[in-house]
Amino acid sequence: MNAIISAAAGYKPEDLDLFLNSATKNCRNLKIFMIIFAKDFNKFSERFKGLSAVEWICLPPKFSKGTKFYYVPLASLISKTKYPPSNKLIEVLGRFPFHIALERYFFALDILKKQRNCFENILLSDSRDVVIQKDPFAKSESELICGIEKKALGNCRFNADWINHIYGKQAVREMADWQVVCSGVSLGPVNQIEAYLNQMCNEMWQYVPKLLHRGWYDQGIHNRIIFEKKVKFRFADNQGDIIATLGYEDANNITTDSKSNAVCVNGVYPAIVHQYDRFPLLVDFFKKIYKCPKSG
Repeated sequence: MNAIISAAAGYKPEDLDLFLNSATKNCRNLKIFMIIFAKDFNKFSERFKGLSAVEWICLPPKFSKGTKFYYVPLASLISKTKYPPSNKLIEVLGRFPFHIALERYFFALDILKKQRNCFENILLSDSRDVVIQKDPFAKSESELICGIEKKALGNCRFNADWINHIYGKQAVREMADWQVVCSGVSLGPVNQIEAYLNQMCNEMWQYVPKLLHRGWYDQGIHNRIIFEKKVKFRFADNQGDIIATLGYEDANNITTDSKSNAVCVNGVYPAIVHQYDRFPLLVDFFKKIYKCPKSG
């Protein structure tokens, strides 16, 4: 069996229509773990009650931004401890202020520690802007794979800012020519995914004070640990049939095929289409195929 681990905390149930319906339709022998806020459980479970492959992981409410000031001294102490800490309370305190974009890695690691023997391969994936057109697990791969952006880090203000905030200006200069690696979709054998998650969580733990209540900084950490060769990935570009990351793709290279109900990128039908929401035509196309009927 294979598994997808994703986060949807802060999203509306209808935001997951295309992701969950495409995954369950096009993947076999699959378990999907979705991380949501506990208060939203009834809404999500009701909308997707027909998808038996989905298991909802509920997390409690987060600190309000107003409590950030009081947490900073504690965060500095926590970042000096080793991860994973021997004291469970310290781990809870260290993770609690993280944005879900960061804490999802810890949740994924929790799942694998308990159920690693149940799965062969794992897909760590964004949810709202991902459609799975065909089973990405169909081809047995022995390595970690993730998508890449069509942009150098030095030419992308967002990624450069994330690296600068965590690692400083020198790191930005070192990585100026580095092609940005997307953290939104990562695929691989369970043991290698677990090793990657351990590295990500360990890295975040060292920078807790800089990550308080901040989202999206996971991509800065993801790129840095790959750049420093702390973990090895094979990059899937938009010329291949595994992951298409469309944020910076030329619209002229993207077409829709109503016969196969699939999107074609650079003449190829990728298994995973990420960041399709940048193109209204693709949103409308996928909605016709994967939208829940009751949503209108």
